[in-house]
Amino acid sequence: MKALNLILFCLIFGNIFGQEITEKEIKTEVNEVTVFIDKAQVARHKTVELSPGITILKFTDLSPFIDSKSVQVKANGEVTVLAVNHQQNFVDKLEKSEEVKKQNQNLMS
Repeated sequence: MKALNLILFCLIFGNIFGQEITEKEIKTEVNEVTVFIDKAQVARHKTVELSPGITILKFTDLSPFIDSKSVQVKANGEVTVLAVNHQQNFVDKLEKSEEVKKQNQNLMS
């Protein structure tokens, strides 16, 4: 009975004090654009401070038309990129910027 209580105690407190994976949402701005006949290449740069441990970085407000096979991540310093995933958010509505709204109005006029 004592062994069972000890195992339950370890399981409960192991989950409470276990390492929590942190998530950071990152908004970036376009730094470079190369336009091709049928596509465009967009480069975004962002410096992020990370604490030791595993951190999930979520880049938000990106185009929904990204080719998932073309996403690349580069990191400098003592960082290891474990994986890069592309997920599309169908829940949040993408808001058009004021500049895009003005250009659309000019085209309609």
